[in-house]
Amino acid sequence: PKATPCPMAVRLAWHASGTFDKNDGSGGSDGATMRFAPEREDGANAGLGIERDILQPVKRAVPEASTADIWTLAGAQAVEIG
Repeated sequence: PKATPCPMAVRLAWHASGTFDKNDGSGGSDGATMRFAPEREDGANAGLGIERDILQPVKRAVPEASTADIWTLAGAQAVEIG
């Protein structure tokens, strides 16, 4: 079977969104802060740089979309594709 980035796209969206704190509105996907230290080096995010790299051409093609939105959309589409 051919390898698919779908599971990693779901994981990237999940990890990026999973830090959201509803009490103060901090964290979450806003700003795609997982691109930067210290989140980028966090062991829980190991391997997600591969998916971030896969999605870079999308960001270049659609610069008006935020990186966070691209990650979230990729995760949602991966769920739909299965």
